Amino acid sequence: MDTITKPAIALDPSNETKIATLCDWIAKNCDHPITWDQLTEQSNLSHSALIHLFKIRLKVTPMGYVRRCVKYNFDKSHPVPQRTLPLFPD
Repeated sequence: MDTITKPAIALDPSNETKIATLCDWIAKNCDHPITWDQLTEQSNLSHSALIHLFKIRLKVTPMGYVRRCVKYNFDKSHPVPQRTLPLFPD
């Protein structure tokens, strides 16, 4: 992993692909614990570069994105039952 300045990271078009690929990987693997080491290994970006790029592109940190994924999958698999209320209570 190379050390690059933050503006250079944001302008590198290959990082857009790396973030998109990492987001797909997170979505497929968020049913298991995901660590920073896995994120940096999958993306080939440093910890600080990942934070910077996620905040620019997705307005959330990488771990925040992982939590959203976990919550989405949980909510999808555990739907809240709909309550039916009478239109005109007695």
